[in-house]
Amino acid sequence: MERALDAGLIATEGATPDATMGAQIYLDLRDNPKSPFRKVGRGKFTVRTLESSASSAEVTVDRQNQLVRRELCEKLLAMWPLPGGIDAYVTTLFQLLDTLSVRPMTKAEMIRWFMTTFSQVRSEKTAGGYVNVPRAIGMTEMVDGKFRLTTEGQRVQDTKSRDHLYSVFAKSILGVEEIMEFFKTSDAPQTEADVMAFLKENLGVEWTTFAQVNFRLLWLVNLGKLKRTDGGYALA
Repeated sequence: MERALDAGLIATEGATPDATMGAQIYLDLRDNPKSPFRKVGRGKFTVRTLESSASSAEVTVDRQNQLVRRELCEKLLAMWPLPGGIDAYVTTLFQLLDTLSVRPMTKAEMIRWFMTTFSQVRSEKTAGGYVNVPRAIGMTEMVDGKFRLTTEGQRVQDTKSRDHLYSVFAKSILGVEEIMEFFKTSDAPQTEADVMAFLKENLGVEWTTFAQVNFRLLWLVNLGKLKRTDGGYALA
């Protein structure tokens, strides 16, 4: 990454320069027939002028990828919505955090809370899936058999800060930081298919439907980071 920055091939001021670099190179290869980069494997790239030492470059990239994979393994692959409507994910989450700040709940109590609060949630299985969402995001944890707010969850509950919620969300869920860098790098709206192709190429996800991509995009819309457009999605 340092070599690409020094050479002026990429530019980034973001907090996740590796993700920025991956997004910029991916889009350059996709859209620029005279790209200075060359693909040498899934999520692996080198500079065309260095083709004579491609094997050395691949070794370097492999080492970096191993470090990245270890970090990615700590993030969750599956992400789900919350009830209340596609524009109410965060509102519903805040409502739940407010409830838990007053009274921690068992899993059975949280299932009942979802079913009584949202009339469209009619099965315990569906409600049970929703119970896992705030835990996946890093907002709740199980202590002595009851769900309580984590330190980050308490901070979000106190401040109702969508920016802080996003920072915790991005650290917990696979692909969120990469998706945001993908959009920051692109000048045009991107479709769910574009995002899927990017994640498959750069993170090696093997999703066969757009569900996980859509859930991430809709969460990012709810968090005020993206907006829906006629051509797909774009930065808000």
